Amino acid sequence: MTDWRAACNDAGMVVRGAEVTVDLPDGRRHRVSVDELDDGIRLTGRIATRGAIERLDSPELVIWLRNRTVPLVGFHFDKHGSLVGEARAPRVGLDADELCFYVRTVAAECDRLEALLTGEDVE
Repeated sequence: MTDWRAACNDAGMVVRGAEVTVDLPDGRRHRVSVDELDDGIRLTGRIATRGAIERLDSPELVIWLRNRTVPLVGFHFDKHGSLVGEARAPRVGLDADELCFYVRTVAAECDRLEALLTGEDVE
């Protein structure tokens, strides 16, 4: 597997610790956490906190519909009750271009759902 930090830096993304900040085409930004696993890599973007989710009507329905239509990224509630988007990439054969594609896709899909649900850009 390629060095994810170097790949993201080379692609113009900002890496801080285990997080990557992605600038999106519309001027928004989103931060993606990176976890190295034995068999691959897990990319997670936070969409909304538990408090923000509790103010919404039927967030579960919105998430269910997104999970049916958005490829590569799955949406769920984490152990803190925050809404997150997640993708996993296998370690075998993962090159810099594919890794950056995964990171950008997670950032874009999480940011899109954040904008839809909250109207905010928390990063």
